[in-house]
Order: sequence, then structure tokens, then C-alpha cells
Amino acid sequence: MKVLTLTADNRALYLLNDEDTLEIMSNYIVVQDRKVYGLSSENTTIHYGVEDPLLVFANTVSEDSTVIDYSFSYSKFWYDGETWTLNTDWMDINLQQ
Repeated sequence: MKVLTLTADNRALYLLNDEDTLEIMSNYIVVQDRKVYGLSSENTTIHYGVEDPLLVFANTVSEDSTVIDYSFSYSKFWYDGETWTLNTDWMDINLQQ
């Protein structure tokens, strides 16, 4: 797998299979044939050979035994090139009312 992160803070933006298209251009990125402006070679990094955070955290239990969904979502994790870290401030906008 590969992950696209923001260079400034290592926030993980896209997690893709190896065969999926992910290209960094000078003023945009291409994700699966879709151009995304505002992200570019100036502010993003692609990491290859990445393990899905769902697998990394598969047997993790929170301190208070609450269930945590470790499936990938935009900005839900940081990835520094070696280690996944859950963004505890991340909120699922689909659950907000």
C-alpha cells in the first residue's frame, strides 16, 4: 500500500493499494484519475510499502476499553514514514448532528 501525507505535519490524507494511481504534480495531485488542487509536490509526500492501520492496530484496546474504529479516513492518522499514530482529535463528520 501507499499513503500520501502532508509534509508539514505527517497527516495521512490518502491510503491506496499499490496498483492505484497516485501522482504528485507541481500544483496538484492525481488520485485515481481525479485532480486534487491545493496538494502538490510542495506540501505532500508519498510513502510506499505501508501497512494498513487497520491491520497495525487490529488487537489494540483503548485504556478505558472503548471500541475504536481504526479503519482509514482522511486526516484520521499521522504517518511519519514508519509509525501510524491515531489522531485523537479526528471526528467522523458522518456521525455529527
